[in-house]
Amino acid sequence: MDEPASANGIQWTNAPPAAPGRCYRILSPRPGTPVGGVILGREILGVITHWMDSRTLPCMKVLGHCEGCSAGLPKRWKGYLAILAPGEGRFAILEITEEARRSCEALRDQERNLRGERIMVFRRGTSKRSAVQAQILPFALQPNLPESFDLKEALHRIWRLHWT
Repeated sequence: MDEPASANGIQWTNAPPAAPGRCYRILSPRPGTPVGGVILGREILGVITHWMDSRTLPCMKVLGHCEGCSAGLPKRWKGYLAILAPGEGRFAILEITEEARRSCEALRDQERNLRGERIMVFRRGTSKRSAVQAQILPFALQPNLPESFDLKEALHRIWRLHWT
């Protein structure tokens, strides 16, 4: 495949791209339904986002134009962790809010290696807008813990952004 040519923000090519990678679910707690799993990566991957069109999207201001900023939407920090969801036995992405990060000392410690930690995230109240809290739970590290997937690539795919 030749390198894509860009015109008016559209990427034109003469052949389809390589097969896409896997798509992972983003887990976020609902009232009364905590979510979590075993952390696969070493640290949180954080990004500034906007809530737009009923979904979280990254702020693209650094590229010169952001629809969320242009629409005057508030910016919010979101953190993401690659996890192994124990109930499902498969990979997933755990969303961490700024409040959840503040509530958990282990997540605030930027020197701490989170790989192998067991995390639970839950809403403190009964509303879908209730604050989210995170907790690291006691857990015996599994010697055969799988390697983490590429979290940035997975988020690009979810957000339908070109990954380079």
